[in-house]
Amino acid sequence: MICFIFFTFFAKISGILFTKNKIDIFKEDLGQIAFYFWSFDKDLSNFLVSVDAIIQSYIKGENVFITKEKEINSCREYIEENKEYLKKVGFSNYDKLINFFSDLKTYQTEFFELLGKDESFNYLIILQNTNEKRPNGGFF
Repeated sequence: MICFIFFTFFAKISGILFTKNKIDIFKEDLGQIAFYFWSFDKDLSNFLVSVDAIIQSYIKGENVFITKEKEINSCREYIEENKEYLKKVGFSNYDKLINFFSDLKTYQTEFFELLGKDESFNYLIILQNTNEKRPNGGFF
């Protein structure tokens, strides 16, 4: 879930900040963006490097809740401490997501367990069309 949120966050920012005629640096290298921010905001740069490390570990198939737990916590703490700054920098469209990460502290252990920190789970997601006469096909 956290990785999904990061990837969603990643895709939305790249769509907002860059038009079609510009280079989409978010899809190229998040470390490069961190390098650009390093000269005037080292904390934001370190945050982006941590996010990139989490994403790369997830892509490699690691259980990021075990291997990158420290980085996930530091990213959450950075978001919690710098809510308003992130909104000013250009993340104002992600107000709900920023608040979600800030509130995650109280439910962190439960959240990690549900996402498979200690053991993997299979979840059944029920999709239905509510416009149909029998939206769930008559099955419960």
